[in-house]
Formats: sequence, C-alpha cells, structure tokens
Amino acid sequence: MKDISGDMKMAHKIHIQGREQHIAAVRVLDHTQGTWLGIGPSSAPVIVVTDEQFKALVEAGVVSANGEEVKAIRCKMRKRSLACGN
Repeated sequence: MKDISGDMKMAHKIHIQGREQHIAAVRVLDHTQGTWLGIGPSSAPVIVVTDEQFKALVEAGVVSANGEEVKAIRCKMRKRSLACGN
C-alpha cells in the first residue's frame, strides 16, 4: 500500500454551502496537486485541503479567504483550463 502521509498535511476545512459550490470546488481541485479529503454527509459536506489547494479555491472564487460564504459561482471548462467568475 502506498504511503500518502506526505500528501495528507491538511490545513483548511471548507464547509460546502451548496451543490454549485461543491461542483466548482471539485473542478478546481481536479487541476491542483495533492490529495484532498471529502467528509460528512451529502447534505453537509466538508472538504479538507492543503494550503496550496485552498489558495487555488480562493483565486477561482469558490471560497473566500476570510471564510464567509461566496455568491453563486459559474464555472466552465475551456481547452485545458478552468474559467470561473461571478
């Protein structure tokens, strides 16, 4: 079995506010390095991420840096890149 303890240095717990935010977060995390962890029931999911992954989520507008809820996110895939905007 592969040892993933180096990847599991998690730093941020993100409480997902809705389906759109969950989908946007997974799309951004798909383009980042490292392992992230999804926990909790589907009605109140939590994603645990590294500092680098959290920074990518903030830059994409999926979560805010101060932990406040972000307005609805619209993301779409464009030729190997992810474009998110409010």
